[in-house]
Amino acid sequence: MTENSPDGTSLPRVEKELAPPELLNVILWLSCLLMLVASDKSVYLATIAILAALLSWLFPSLIRDPRLWLAAGILQVVRNVMVWTRLDDHIAVANYWSFALALSLASPRILSVARGNARWILALVFLFATGWKATSAEYVTGAFFEYTLLLDDRFLSLARWVGGVPTESLAENYRQMALLRDGALPGFEFVARSTDQAHRLAQFLTWWTVIIEGAVAATFLVACLGWITPVRNWLMVLFAATTYVLVPVTGFCAVLMVLGFAQCQPNERRSRWAYGGVFFAALLWTPIWHLLH
Repeated sequence: MTENSPDGTSLPRVEKELAPPELLNVILWLSCLLMLVASDKSVYLATIAILAALLSWLFPSLIRDPRLWLAAGILQVVRNVMVWTRLDDHIAVANYWSFALALSLASPRILSVARGNARWILALVFLFATGWKATSAEYVTGAFFEYTLLLDDRFLSLARWVGGVPTESLAENYRQMALLRDGALPGFEFVARSTDQAHRLAQFLTWWTVIIEGAVAATFLVACLGWITPVRNWLMVLFAATTYVLVPVTGFCAVLMVLGFAQCQPNERRSRWAYGGVFFAALLWTPIWHLLH
């Protein structure tokens, strides 16, 4: 039975129609931009994002239509299933968010459902990430991060300036890895050139990542403690600042920041500004980072 107001109007309908339009529209337009940022150079995904934004601009009410986001989610799935063996995880999370928005917009309590969906997606992403790292022997020994420092060119500057690995050693690591990958030296055993300083840096990065991701997961899983809400927001911002400044994985940073923005309570203006600031800073920092490297 539907609860009615004194004039006979359905209360859920009133609540839906009175959802703060400015905040909701910001979330939806950021989500359109997110689809584009998280397209990862896929013309197909970028086209979906541009079409959704164009249609919403031509027909402003369409951006609040759950059918738009459901269609976008289904079209994303069509492409993602075809390339699932090499699909980046942030693209999958962005796909989940399209469906979550469709469900939220179909609900009589749009913003509260959207906040809950965003919070649960973030909580589960960080819970699974922490669980995998904490139970992986290769990761907890620091081997994963040391290998990354020595052989991933995105970490080249960090390996040189903080890890103290000479440029000549890094160049030799890349050369030998290329030979090994090409099969030019059958039976060749490759031992990467490292330093004690790089080993200690790898250990620090290993456990800092486990601690910060675990803290984010824990704070987003707990919703019943009022004081924990601002804590989780600033933990997320800290995670982004200490991760994506060093290695600007723009797509994943954008996904986390938009979901973080969406799960904020209406009175958490500072947190929303922080999420939005990091989102746009990541877009600006990525090309600068590539120029510097």
